[in-house]
Order: sequence, then structure tokens, then C-alpha cells
Amino acid sequence: MIKLLLLFFTAAKFGKILLTVGSMALSIWAYSLIFGWPYAVGFVLLIFVHEMGHYVAARQKGLHVGAPTFIHSSAPGSRSKTRR
Repeated sequence: MIKLLLLFFTAAKFGKILLTVGSMALSIWAYSLIFGWPYAVGFVLLIFVHEMGHYVAARQKGLHVGAPTFIHSSAPGSRSKTRR
């Protein structure tokens, strides 16, 4: 039973890492269709460093935060709607 719980928690932690890496890969793919691979990789890495800054700052304040997830900016609901 202990081994099963340990396996579950290891898989859950791996799942969080896989979600971040998978969403990064998806963002790189989406941006590369528009701007090319070099720009896409550089841009997503820049966003990753920025988001890790938020993560470190939140942890220093004692907040329990999850790993960043990258959502492409053309996803439904990701843009704010303004009225004129």
C-alpha cells in the first residue's frame, strides 16, 4: 500500500511537470507556425523565465503555487473584451 501511494504521488508530480513541458511544446509549435522556430523557442523560454520569477516570488511570500501552464494567446477567452 505504501509503495502504491508513493507511486501515485510520484506520478502526480511528474504529471505537473509534463503539463508544463507539454504546454510549452504546444506554444512553441503554435508560435513557430507564425514566426518560425527560432523566435518561438526564444519567446516561450522568455515567458518561462518570467513565470518562474512569479513562482519564486510567491514561494518567498509563503504561497503554495502550481507550475506554470502556457496557453496560446489565441485560445478562446484568453483575450479581454473591451467595449467602446
